Amino acid sequence: MPDPSNPRTQTQPDGSYYHTTDQVATAGLQWNLAPGWNASATYRKSRRDIDYSYSTLYVQNLAGDYTADQSVYKFRQDFEHAQAMVDGEITTGPVKHRVVFGASRQRFLGYAPYQSIYTGDVGSGNIYRDSPLTISGDAGTQSLYRSSVIAQTAAFVSDTLSFGDQWSLIAGLRYNRFNQTGANAAGTPTTPYKRNPATPTLALMFKPTPGSTLYVSAVEALERGGTAPTNVVNRNEVLGPIKSKQYEAGYKFEQGAWSGTAALFRLDRTAGYTNASNYYVQDGITRYQGADISGRYRFDSQLSVAAGVMLLDAKYEEAAAAVNGKRTTGTPRVQAALAATYNVAALPGLSLNGGLKYIGAAYMDTGNTYRLSPYLTADAGASYSTRLVGKDVTFTAAIQNLAGRRYWIYNGSNYVASGAPRTVSLNVRLAF
Repeated sequence: MPDPSNPRTQTQPDGSYYHTTDQVATAGLQWNLAPGWNASATYRKSRRDIDYSYSTLYVQNLAGDYTADQSVYKFRQDFEHAQAMVDGEITTGPVKHRVVFGASRQRFLGYAPYQSIYTGDVGSGNIYRDSPLTISGDAGTQSLYRSSVIAQTAAFVSDTLSFGDQWSLIAGLRYNRFNQTGANAAGTPTTPYKRNPATPTLALMFKPTPGSTLYVSAVEALERGGTAPTNVVNRNEVLGPIKSKQYEAGYKFEQGAWSGTAALFRLDRTAGYTNASNYYVQDGITRYQGADISGRYRFDSQLSVAAGVMLLDAKYEEAAAAVNGKRTTGTPRVQAALAATYNVAALPGLSLNGGLKYIGAAYMDTGNTYRLSPYLTADAGASYSTRLVGKDVTFTAAIQNLAGRRYWIYNGSNYVASGAPRTVSLNVRLAF
């Protein structure tokens, strides 16, 4: 890989832009039906509009020379979700039950342009110098059509059974009616998907001491499939639903100044990637397995330290021969973090914090040819809480990438972007 470029360098041509608008509305109600019994209803609706005109830079050599294309594109996503739920406690003999049951409905609408604009070659440059190119184009005037509709209606129930003070069992079942339809720009329907799976959840827990828990769990799930990116043959195609199965065993404890967790996990999920024919496909599985360990120690009322590490083995399994057994893109084997918080006794309400984050090496392509180097970044910040005009006010300042480290970050299969430079943020929060 070429050395990382300076994120302050203007690598995009003059005239490029990326415009996003998000709208979100949520509402909810809660009822106390009876002692130990509650009911709730929630609704959420969101819309995202994106239009852009920019270039992808195709790096040719280690010196950073590139050729550039141009995409002028617009799309929209609508999502709504409604859920009603009841939870309560009952006792049957020596067993206590915490019961949850309810129903949900979610609907996703995807919109794509009738005709986007793509120009294969708009010039060349070098990633270590400002772009010499200029592009023009405005996707805001493009007309959209409804390219996909994905509806899921589900009913669910779970029961947490407590057998005394040490043993408990969670058993749950979710029935999901998944219905996906779509069309291309000409109005021709694409292949519909209809599935009605029942996905279980099981977890067994044991408390050897009041402040510790051993557990094992197994979960199955179904989720919306991926959408082919714009640079492949089947661009904008919405693929079928994705299945996943997750297994985990772990230990949690909290005692005095110490607290921590340790877990072993394995997650099998339908794999999505661009194949050798430049088609985006969902084929085989992506298997993530590893260990996640974290802990916190509070020295006194002023100083606490937290640390964590994840060891991850992620590979494509049961997939095409070209990728089978390869490491999945963008997944480092090691991730670690260390953070400290100090409350200043001389000025109550003021706290200082700092931390380190390490991201290990990863591959950017399914063939495991191009390796992204590991990187270490440092952050620092301060927070001050007080009262002004009778209101709680919190002032926060943060500096990310304190040392101004340059590094590549994974930005999708075969794509990278420059890591953010040293960044300072300031904000104020007022509680009414």
